[in-house]
Amino acid sequence: MTDDEWRTDDVDAVLRVLAQTALGVSPGGIAANIDSLLDETVGLADVEGALELLADRDMVETLEDTEYYRLTERGREYASVEFGEDAFGYID
Repeated sequence: MTDDEWRTDDVDAVLRVLAQTALGVSPGGIAANIDSLLDETVGLADVEGALELLADRDMVETLEDTEYYRLTERGREYASVEFGEDAFGYID
């Protein structure tokens, strides 16, 4: 997989949703927010696949002993640069 091949519409959607908050969000919550905020439908399996790709790149982490995900510092920086003004805005 080349450097750009990991970036899919699903990965971008997950990044955009997680960029909204410092709180942990479950894969199901991410899927629901993608549907609501982006007016797109991404299945749970696709969200989980995107989270795996992002975790491999140290862009997301799970909250200890949970299935809730949040962006790492690297992930927040990446989302800020990639989406700029197109991001919804980070809530700290």
